[in-house]
Amino acid sequence: MIVNKDESSLWSSWVLRTIIRGKHFWALSIPFDCSWIWRQVLTLRDKARSHISYDIGRGDSISLWFDPWFRATPLATGNSDPIIAYTYSTTGARVIHPSREDRILWDGRAWPLVNVRWLWESLRDHRDVVAWWKAVWFKHGIPRFRTHSWLLCLGRLGNLDRLINWRISTTPFCYLCVGGKENHNHLFLHCPYASFVLTHLLRPIVMVTIRPNWGWTDLLLCLMGVESPTRRLLSLLAVQIFAYHLWRERNARRHGKGVFGPKKLLHGIITDLRARVTSEPWFTAAMITSPQLQTCISYFD
Repeated sequence: MIVNKDESSLWSSWVLRTIIRGKHFWALSIPFDCSWIWRQVLTLRDKARSHISYDIGRGDSISLWFDPWFRATPLATGNSDPIIAYTYSTTGARVIHPSREDRILWDGRAWPLVNVRWLWESLRDHRDVVAWWKAVWFKHGIPRFRTHSWLLCLGRLGNLDRLINWRISTTPFCYLCVGGKENHNHLFLHCPYASFVLTHLLRPIVMVTIRPNWGWTDLLLCLMGVESPTRRLLSLLAVQIFAYHLWRERNARRHGKGVFGPKKLLHGIITDLRARVTSEPWFTAAMITSPQLQTCISYFD
């Protein structure tokens, strides 16, 4: 097996000495008590074999029995007997080139042409680019708010409609307004509680009328169409902070903790938003060129 023996790589050194410990990577079983990351690495071996090929040189760093150098299958597997017979009947043995080093190729490419990004692109599922991605992963966003907004756009939060389908919850009613049935669009847009907070939050930045048939991504696409770059950025940042705080309040009510009224929740959202924008040089520069934004800042104060 060809491995990275560069001791300056902490990850490589730790894996070789602590986890692999002289065993062969392709023959390792998945321990029941290993970390999630290591379990995923070992699970991906089957998928990686379809991309890997071996350019055998001297043959001293490739295992005859354990490396998947022939038809992406190690000879030591339980299904190796026909492969062994075929190998020796057609080639006699591996062809050795004493003057060349062994190389592992990924889709026909060898190091340094292969890097982590290129490996990921060849392994991941490729789908169409969604129209709302720039409204989530913009430069000045706050990491935890961006991640939460991303899950919201994908419909992956544990709203009651999903919990009922999983048989985890029996009540469908929204914890914020108690009247509507909770799903992503109701909770973050059409619930009276959420609608009050969102309307008062966006009013000094941009005028938006939330339509009854809108979903969360429709709101983001609308805000992406705002002409002023600064107002557009402010509104997108505001709705991400809003969604995060609203979800925390919803969870607090679900678990019987303290209850915030809409005005108190709005105050917490504005506090986070004001702290973010007043620490950014881009906003200070925008204030000089666009005095109208004083209205926003005075409102947040």
